[in-house]
Amino acid sequence: MVSAELLENAVKYSRKVPGIRPRIQYGLVGGEDRVVVSVANPTSPDGGDAKALISNIRWLRDLGDPADAYAQRMREVFEGRVSDGGLGLVRIAYEGGCELDWSVVDGCRVEVRAIFSRREVGVRRPISAVPAM
Repeated sequence: MVSAELLENAVKYSRKVPGIRPRIQYGLVGGEDRVVVSVANPTSPDGGDAKALISNIRWLRDLGDPADAYAQRMREVFEGRVSDGGLGLVRIAYEGGCELDWSVVDGCRVEVRAIFSRREVGVRRPISAVPAM
């Protein structure tokens, strides 16, 4: 699910950047304590899509609890306050149990990393504030 969500975002938000080969890069690295899934796609770091992506990751970090973020985003979708769902990153954090990070690569690619720590397995708490549909 984590890889699928990251790849979907990369395909959806890739932009042509002059002089850059239009490709999406995918990486998966596993270790004893953690697994890192990374996806990089061409885009303008100053463009609206990249800014929205970075803003969403910062929002998730600031909120601190993926369950709260999931419940809040589900309410927003249910109430029609978000246009395209915007659940992918929240699902990665809550359902996938991953921490999200990002960086700008070579000034023309945005790389998003989902870090799954095996030490935190089973910590996820249930959602109680999601509205009934």
